[in-house]
Amino acid sequence: MTKSTSLANTPLSKVKNFGPVCLNEFEAMGILSLEQIQRLGFEQTCRKWVDHFPSRLNANAFVGILCALEGVVWTKATQNQRKTAHALVKKLKSELGLIKKSKSK
Repeated sequence: MTKSTSLANTPLSKVKNFGPVCLNEFEAMGILSLEQIQRLGFEQTCRKWVDHFPSRLNANAFVGILCALEGVVWTKATQNQRKTAHALVKKLKSELGLIKKSKSK
């Protein structure tokens, strides 16, 4: 069985990175399998999640997605995976005008 075939049948409930709240949110968005996240990719999955659930604009949520895509349990996320998640949070906050500008003295 190939990797893509095994992912085709991997329900998100079998992925250790997602708890019951996340699973309900993914289900509400119509995302039910790891393969769907793989097809969307990291950034598009995160964007969709934030569009539906703005409170998910945080690095911890994004780390879970990235680790799921890379076959790693989120508690074992690497520094690079965390850095990638934080960078996307910053990018989306900037796009949405949520980054506070510091005052000049």
